Amino acid sequence: RDPWEILKMTPGVVMTGINVGGNRSGQQLGYAAHGGGQGNSMWNLDGAQTTDMAATGASAVYYDFDSFEEIQITTGGSDASIQTGGVNINLITKSGSNRFKGSGRYFLIDDKMQAQNVTRTLFDQGAESGNPIQNIKDYGAEVGGPIVKDKLWFWGAYGKQDIKVGILGFFNPTAQCTGSSRPSTFDQLDAIEACLATDLTVLENYNAKLQFQPVSSHKFSFLYNYADKVRNARGAGPLNPPETTFRQTGPVGTYKGTHNWILSDRLALESAVTYVGGGFLLNFHEDALADVQRKFNITTSLNSRSGSRSGPFDRPMTEARTDANYFASNLLGGDHSIRFGVRWKDSPFDSGSHIGGFATARFRTLATGQEVPSEADLHRDAATSTGMRVASGYVSDSYSRGRVRLTLGLRFDYQDDEAKPSTVPANTLIPTLLPGVNFPGADSGVTYQDWSPRLSLTYDLFGTGKTVAKASYARYFGQGIFTAGTLNPVGAVTLRYTWTDTNRDEFVQANELGALRQIIGNYNPAAPGSPTTQNTVDPDLKNDRTEEAIVSIDHELAPQFGVGIAYIYRRYDQFNRTDRVGVSAADFVPVTYVERDARFASRTPSVTYFQLRPGLTWPTVLRRQEDPFYRRYHGIELTARKRMSRNWTLNSSLTLNRALQYFPEGSFDDPTNVQFQHGEPGSPSDTRWLFKAGGGYAFPWAINASAYVNGRDGFLRNETVQSPSRPGGLGRVNVMFEPQGVN
Repeated sequence: RDPWEILKMTPGVVMTGINVGGNRSGQQLGYAAHGGGQGNSMWNLDGAQTTDMAATGASAVYYDFDSFEEIQITTGGSDASIQTGGVNINLITKSGSNRFKGSGRYFLIDDKMQAQNVTRTLFDQGAESGNPIQNIKDYGAEVGGPIVKDKLWFWGAYGKQDIKVGILGFFNPTAQCTGSSRPSTFDQLDAIEACLATDLTVLENYNAKLQFQPVSSHKFSFLYNYADKVRNARGAGPLNPPETTFRQTGPVGTYKGTHNWILSDRLALESAVTYVGGGFLLNFHEDALADVQRKFNITTSLNSRSGSRSGPFDRPMTEARTDANYFASNLLGGDHSIRFGVRWKDSPFDSGSHIGGFATARFRTLATGQEVPSEADLHRDAATSTGMRVASGYVSDSYSRGRVRLTLGLRFDYQDDEAKPSTVPANTLIPTLLPGVNFPGADSGVTYQDWSPRLSLTYDLFGTGKTVAKASYARYFGQGIFTAGTLNPVGAVTLRYTWTDTNRDEFVQANELGALRQIIGNYNPAAPGSPTTQNTVDPDLKNDRTEEAIVSIDHELAPQFGVGIAYIYRRYDQFNRTDRVGVSAADFVPVTYVERDARFASRTPSVTYFQLRPGLTWPTVLRRQEDPFYRRYHGIELTARKRMSRNWTLNSSLTLNRALQYFPEGSFDDPTNVQFQHGEPGSPSDTRWLFKAGGGYAFPWAINASAYVNGRDGFLRNETVQSPSRPGGLGRVNVMFEPQGVN
């Protein structure tokens, strides 16, 4: 009962998680298709874009599932009206009509409705309760009908989901749930589950639609959607107790006005203006924690005492578009269906962040179990403001003659961004070294101007309309341009020092800091308050590109029942990357590291990773990845579908995938893991096969039953050893033993 679950049922789409009984409905699941990533996927509500352009591929809105009349999903072979090669989702809401009708629902899932899948063997290995559902309620209603018959109609809906889920290792701070009094044996699993604190998510939606048709050739429509998300402890887990988690709030209002105009029996026009007031806030668990320094244990990775604030994220989007359809018969020996349109979109986004008390006190645990002060991180807030604009146009002509249908299309997209003015305050502990910054804004001067040709040919093999062959070619480009972040000097900055807790209060004071060990972020020690940056953007920067070719055959085996097979080829290239200016592979030195973790006691693995030579400072440049760095995908997709007839329906698919990445010798500065990546799967979420089958049967007395099966090859998981933190802001790296997918 959420759109991401419908995505999971779509042929070729791989999900990064599973929504069990609604336990993940409060968080968007990741997804991908045909060797691509999620970033170029697009969300639409009644044809209006609701993609979050600061987190491309995600939706800015959470939805009321019962407000949908239809869900359209495209994974490839898109015509010129669609910009990107990612998954394209269009959610079509219900409308009023000349007949009053509506529906209501109340769904309840309780902890007593789920089984216990923790066995004694798993418990003895350290498993406890898992993440059980505590209680989920999903309720709402929708209704529509005429205000003035044949002229004016309304539709409205309300929906709410109240999702309570337990989190592994996240316990209530009550006496019976902490310390030695907490249940701890296999026979006490139910009591352990009862001790789990609640990860609460509340999703609330209001929908309203008004449609007016004064004459047959003109129709006006207005849609309002309000979606709010509240979450009490985002980020909770065994290493993140309540005081380190986020409180999330995020009301989003969407307004859309549409005008449909039938100019003649050949030409129809649709124009729409949409405003999405996107945004949310991840706040401290309690307001007072904004002034409390965080605490972090390097040995155990346990966070405590305080957390951070991310946001408020302000992500409004305004879109204006016009699309037209023109029909011409008996022209050049056939019929033409011509589509064309233009679109303009403005999607600025602002964000900020603050870490509690401007500092993190970092400790280590000795072999004796004693926790001792080790390092101190001093932080400066982040504040970014970005402007982003898109202008697009397309034209497409579908020519039909006899058994043949030929479609030719061409699309143009112009994308531009800029870093807008923003300000951050000084770190109160070391205001001289981390002073406030007033950034006046900057523009890289780089724009994307992309031409995308589209071509498809359909042929009725036997002239019966039952067996159709199709071939298509498409070029797609990515959505969004992201040069502004490179030019912004007010991103988050961390200075890491050695630290001696002189007064033993476990809080960092300026006079307790030792040597500077690491700089993380866009920071120039020679000019710490500079409103400019040394970082640059290559003027030859290009947008990421996807080339696609598909060949398929579809055949109707029986009335309403069809099967198909398709071969899909894709090539992804023109990726962007951030490099350190003047740094090459020769500036990285090898380090041998022996993992002492007890889990590796049988072989005590030794690995080699690379880190930068000390004493180097580097501005960065955002540039295009060297050719011929690319990713190549081959896929075969088999489908069997039956529309609802004779009381049953079926939708099934089997997809075979192969996606590999290639890059030239020396195209990476950091040599770590490079020997295991050339000619190997480019993403750990790539799967070799996917099988999906869903169906339903309609019994007498309007009783319906349905079932769904989803099987796939496991995600690639390589055995790795995590290195210590590397200097120069490189952080830790997971060092591989062998190429992706060997075992």
